[in-house]
Amino acid sequence: MSSFISTRIARSVDADAKVTLLEKPKHPALAALLACWEEKRAGRPFPDRADIRPEEFRKMLPHVGIVEVLDGGADFRFRLFGAELSAITGFDKTGETFSEMKAAPDSKLTDKVMQERWSEAMRAVLLVAGPLSLKTPVARI
Repeated sequence: MSSFISTRIARSVDADAKVTLLEKPKHPALAALLACWEEKRAGRPFPDRADIRPEEFRKMLPHVGIVEVLDGGADFRFRLFGAELSAITGFDKTGETFSEMKAAPDSKLTDKVMQERWSEAMRAVLLVAGPLSLKTPVARI
């Protein structure tokens, strides 16, 4: 399986840093996606699958990861890993489960830490029953 982060950015990760919850997305495309999400969910925790029409947010898809909950949150799978996310990480993770994630060979993070960080973030989404804007401790160099 692929690594979460590519070797070109593996050294730029702070192994002790945690994922940070942001009040709102900083990227304009993600802010627009959140507004679309809010409209679609219409006061519910999540929009119905029938409410989501990808053609309505086609320009935002490169920045999106859609995650499927497996076994009530015991594991998760990327149903979509947008092209911009793939460009940042160096890998397309579409179809990959979080329990399969591997850290890049030069990473300061272990496979287990990588898996735990992603799973923790997705469990938080389930807990708050809504979208979260996260800042991860990975930076482009």
